[in-house]
Amino acid sequence: MLIFQNDHFMFIGAGLILLGIAWLARPRVPKLDKDEHLISRQEFPFLFEAVDQLADAMQVKRIDGIIIDDEFNASVAQIGWRRRKIIKIGLPLFSILEQEEQLAILAHEFGHISNGDLTRSFYIGTALYTLQTWYELLYPVPTDEYDSMGFFEIPVYYIMAFLSLIPYSLFLLLVHLLFDDSQKGEYLADERAAKAAGYKSLISSMEKFQYADTFYLKVREIAVRKNTINLFHAVHEQIKVMPDREKERLSRLAQLETSKLDSTHPPTAYRIKLLENLKASPSSIAVGKGTLAMMQKELETQQTRIQEEVIENYRYVLNMY
Repeated sequence: MLIFQNDHFMFIGAGLILLGIAWLARPRVPKLDKDEHLISRQEFPFLFEAVDQLADAMQVKRIDGIIIDDEFNASVAQIGWRRRKIIKIGLPLFSILEQEEQLAILAHEFGHISNGDLTRSFYIGTALYTLQTWYELLYPVPTDEYDSMGFFEIPVYYIMAFLSLIPYSLFLLLVHLLFDDSQKGEYLADERAAKAAGYKSLISSMEKFQYADTFYLKVREIAVRKNTINLFHAVHEQIKVMPDREKERLSRLAQLETSKLDSTHPPTAYRIKLLENLKASPSSIAVGKGTLAMMQKELETQQTRIQEEVIENYRYVLNMY
């Protein structure tokens, strides 16, 4: 009887352990980070109006939400099991763009939705996110102070680091297999965006990604000197007084074959060449200038919040080193 009871408890314990492993290994879907918040239509009516009109003009489903963050970028994501489509607008980037360029960037993101990119599909997207989550769960917190680790902690540290290589390797393999499709998706999104917002606006918006260093240098200056000036106004002034030869240099830099926005994008030079060959322009105005002007004013209301986040993040990183 005692043996049966002990075996009984052992089976229960083993079952609970297996259930725990199954729970940790379950498929994961992308979700909002804790510091990401969706804005409301009531608070930003013209921004949502512009985005809705653009979606209708491009004949794609309207998005479910918008996030205004501190990234020098813009992106589209699908969140949760219901695959809600979210547009992320990086205020640092949008603050230096003209109204037509802002529209072109949004049109490029809608182009990804209409193309049905594999990396944004339910199965592939979930697989990528799950592998990323497994890697983050398994990889131990880095430490340079081995003296502070116990005798048994050192081998456990390296075992966990080794196990984390399994999902990491599978993630890289999947990304590699999807590389050609990812590059094709960018070209198709550019084509759709050019037809909706004009190829000239899209090209000029690409070239302005080169101002990222200018923006973050100003962030550094304000953070270190503890200035209270408006970061976005200061960046505008910096670009305004920038010599023409420096602007021309940045423009040429954007068109180099080795220049790309990130590893998932084709070289910017190839994208610009394709757009210049297509010379695509919208057959009708997707969003009126009045709506775009009001949209821009609504975005400007977030400058104080985003500046505080950018400066705080920079000072945090600075204090780490």
